[in-house]
Amino acid sequence: MTDHFPQAGEKPWPLFPLGLLVLSAFCGNYSRIALGPFQETVRTTLSLTDNQMAIVQGPAIAIPMALVAIPLGMAVDRISRVRILLLLVVGCVIGGLLTAIATGFVQLVAARTLIGLTAGTINIAAYSILADLFPPERRGRAKSVVVVGYYLGASAAFATAAALLALTAGSSDGWRLSMAWMTVPAIVAGFALLMLREPARTGITSGAPGLAATVAQLSRYRQIILPLATALVAIEVPLAATWIWASPILIRTYAASQSEVAGIIAVAMLVSGMAGPLLGGLISDYFQRRGSLSTMVAFAAVDLVAALGSFFVFAPSLYSSAVILTAFMTGISAAFSMGITLFTILVPNELRGLCLALLSAAAGIVGFAIAPVLVSLLSGVLGGSAAIGFSLLVVNLPACLLGAAAILVGRRIAAGMAN
Repeated sequence: MTDHFPQAGEKPWPLFPLGLLVLSAFCGNYSRIALGPFQETVRTTLSLTDNQMAIVQGPAIAIPMALVAIPLGMAVDRISRVRILLLLVVGCVIGGLLTAIATGFVQLVAARTLIGLTAGTINIAAYSILADLFPPERRGRAKSVVVVGYYLGASAAFATAAALLALTAGSSDGWRLSMAWMTVPAIVAGFALLMLREPARTGITSGAPGLAATVAQLSRYRQIILPLATALVAIEVPLAATWIWASPILIRTYAASQSEVAGIIAVAMLVSGMAGPLLGGLISDYFQRRGSLSTMVAFAAVDLVAALGSFFVFAPSLYSSAVILTAFMTGISAAFSMGITLFTILVPNELRGLCLALLSAAAGIVGFAIAPVLVSLLSGVLGGSAAIGFSLLVVNLPACLLGAAAILVGRRIAAGMAN
């Protein structure tokens, strides 16, 4: 790689390929979130219930991602990851267009299924490529930049939607044209990724393993992988459930307009999406100098502090709720960023793609398939649509606590193995 930016006392960074990985992460989350700003309009236009919208936004995306996770992860460990990325981005474009022309629940589920297969799996290949571009001591910062791109995609989706909603105000089908226009960034990303080149694989300990060797390797590393994966899956719950339900909660709780809430969430996603991963990357690299055990403790501390923000649903006003929501998601994003860094450091290269795929599948099933539906079902038990905010709190707070507990268990296991 020749596109380097010199850093004092450090070897230069490969900025150009890093930028393309940021763009791919942006595209994936943008495409996955794109329907969110239109959720209330789509629900009323297509006469859907909250439970049906939860399925569209959750299981329809997560289940296909889980089904393809293992073969995709093994493919990432064996064939060109750049070609995989390009194919996934093309799928994002097609899925977005199919969403725009959906006329009912079944068609909408089918369109979002394609988004789950493509947008939901982009980061598997992107993180694998990144791990070969940067050494472990820089991986936290580099990965945090890619995660910033991921969250900027969500922010951009809400910001773009807010502008499009204002332009199409008064039209019941204006969301269709808006959804079609929202595929433009994915088209741009597809052309840009044609310039990305496959990096040489690093950190390989045993070559490209067969199935039996892969199972043996997984067994060897399971004591580290399982608690770390549990922690990441746990904090995926507030990440996914909050962004899916934040818009309806703010609209219903504070009687705000859809375009106003879209703008607020766009800002919240922008701030948390930039500050969270960067903060997580800096903390990871600082504590990683002392070893992964220290980074695990920092992970748990950040997660526990962030958990307090779960109470944003009880804020006295729309804007105070938005501020607490932003702080909450900043902390959760920082913890998630730290967890992914630990994952890329502790898992060897020949297992990294498969383990990231399995992690994405598990996080998708729990975070996107189960958590949003659980919030919706709980609200029905606790008082109907007006109780959706309290239901979100009931789901989010225990998930944050579980994430901190799991990583501390993992630290104790890792310390025992080191001794």
